[in-house]
Amino acid sequence: MPCRSDPQPPPESNAAAPAAECPSAYGATVELIGGSHPGIDKWLGGELAADGCIYGVPGSAKCVLKVDPRTDEVTRLGDLRGLSAIRGGKFKWLRGALDPETGDTFGVPSNGNQVLRIDRAGGIDLLGDPDALQGHWKWHGGVRAANGSLYCCPCNADRVLKIAPASGEVSLVGGPWPGKQKWYGSLLGKDGCMYNVPNCASAVLKFDPASETGTLLGNLPGGGWKWHGAAVGGDGNIYGVPAHARRVLKIVVGSDEVREIGMVLPDTKYKWGGACTAANGDVVCFPSDTGRTLHICCAPGVPEDEQVSLIGPSYPGGNKWQNGFLGRDNAIYGLPCNAPAVLRISPSFEVTTLRLSGGDSCGASPEKWEGGVIAPSGVIYAMPQQADRVLRIDPGARAA
Repeated sequence: MPCRSDPQPPPESNAAAPAAECPSAYGATVELIGGSHPGIDKWLGGELAADGCIYGVPGSAKCVLKVDPRTDEVTRLGDLRGLSAIRGGKFKWLRGALDPETGDTFGVPSNGNQVLRIDRAGGIDLLGDPDALQGHWKWHGGVRAANGSLYCCPCNADRVLKIAPASGEVSLVGGPWPGKQKWYGSLLGKDGCMYNVPNCASAVLKFDPASETGTLLGNLPGGGWKWHGAAVGGDGNIYGVPAHARRVLKIVVGSDEVREIGMVLPDTKYKWGGACTAANGDVVCFPSDTGRTLHICCAPGVPEDEQVSLIGPSYPGGNKWQNGFLGRDNAIYGLPCNAPAVLRISPSFEVTTLRLSGGDSCGASPEKWEGGVIAPSGVIYAMPQQADRVLRIDPGARAA
């Protein structure tokens, strides 16, 4: 669709949202696989490992989840009961990262006090000095830099966490940057630097892995839970997802400019949760507590006041979708948290939803999936947060 913008967002429609469609209408399948794994906040994201399997990162679960995309077999491995029993045993790790050189997968410590390592053979161990990594909600995601090290975004932690995969060494670098809930999510810019998205911080944190030093960019209001995550647009710039903020954040990579762009958005909380870059380079943000999908046009020459628009129907409810993936059919699939269906955004930015195979009881449950992985086949696997089973989304035919 063409890029457009309104000076103010149109009011949310009172019309009922369209019913969820059968996935087969788009050549897709949506199904639940594996046995039942009951529990709360079990796995928070995952990673495709060197052995071709997907490993779910334990949030409050006491084990690692293993999904073999070749057979759809789902198993559990490891015993983290000791770590789960200590204070902070909930939300131990948040997201993971693969090191392609060693083939090891690393879990980023949130409330956990050590780094989780899953080696290429499926062995599990813990890295780092637990006395040096104390605290809660310490790091929120991370990136793999050109030097081969992993760097993690400081949320409540004062410094960046560095993981050297080859040696297993864990250290703290940069800073200190005091404060709580500072940055949520980090992305690697085209300049090789890590950009951390301000949630309650008053500036973007630009971290240079070459020098292991950080620079604060921009002059933004402090506090406020402003932006939650971001995506890199086709123009190479980084776009922050408005949670409580009323405008989109734009980080111009290469010039260190930081500014808010586009229409003024509703003064509500937790509006969008996560973003994905479309096949044409535009960015879409998934509706969490707001009704409609946010579209950011990243085409060359589009004025910033025309980059942001709302698309698709208005869907009711809160905490509906968080995070999603670009499918091999060039449609984007949003993972349902409280929403009763998968969100689908077509290559032409038409927004629909796809029915879940588990029926109404599955769709009505809260916080079902949050975080997932694309297998080499192009099939999307979502890790169960409070859902009992793994969600499998096969987008169907590859786009021409």
